[in-house]
Amino acid sequence: MLGVRENEMSGLEYFLLKQVLYSKDHPQGWDKFIYDDESIHYGLLQILLEDSPEFARSLLGLKAAPGAVSVTLKPDNGIFDLRVTTDGQAHFIEVKVWAALSHDQFDRQMKYLESNNGLAHYILFTKAADQWSYEDIASRSNGASQLIGIKQLLTIVSAIPSKETKCETVEVARAYEAVLKDIERRW
Repeated sequence: MLGVRENEMSGLEYFLLKQVLYSKDHPQGWDKFIYDDESIHYGLLQILLEDSPEFARSLLGLKAAPGAVSVTLKPDNGIFDLRVTTDGQAHFIEVKVWAALSHDQFDRQMKYLESNNGLAHYILFTKAADQWSYEDIASRSNGASQLIGIKQLLTIVSAIPSKETKCETVEVARAYEAVLKDIERRW
C-alpha cells in the first residue's frame, strides 16, 4: 500500500480504530470506538459491495459474481439498513453492532420480504449475535434469510482479491478486516 510501511496502519485503519470515549467517561462504563457506529459499517459494506464483485458474490451467497451492484441506504423508510440489487434480485442487509435484534423487528422485516420478494442477510455482532443462531434466522424466515457472523464476514473480507480490485478498495477491505478483529477481541 502506498505510504504505509509494514506493521503500520493506514490512515483509514487509524480513523476506524480510533477510541473516542473511554470507560471512565461513559455513563455505562463502555469504551467507544469510531466503528461502533453502525453507519460506518453501512459505508464500508457499500464500498466493498459496489467495488468488489467477489465480495458481493460471497456475502450475498450468489453462484457467480454479479454484473452490477446497486446499494440503497435505509430503503422504504428504513425497514432494513441496506438494499443491494444485483442482476435484478433484491437483497436486504441488517447490521447490528452493539444493539439487539428484537423479535418484533425481525417479524416486521419478514412481512416486508414476503411482499417484496427479496432475501435478507443479517450481519450481527456482539449481543445480537449471541441472541440469534444461524438456525433461528433460517427457520424463522422459511429460508429467506441468513445470518452472517463476524468470523464469516472476516473470512469474506480477507478473501477480497487484491490483484483484481482497485487499491483503494483493498485498503478499505484491510481496514475493515482490522475493525472486525477488534470487535471480536472486545467481545
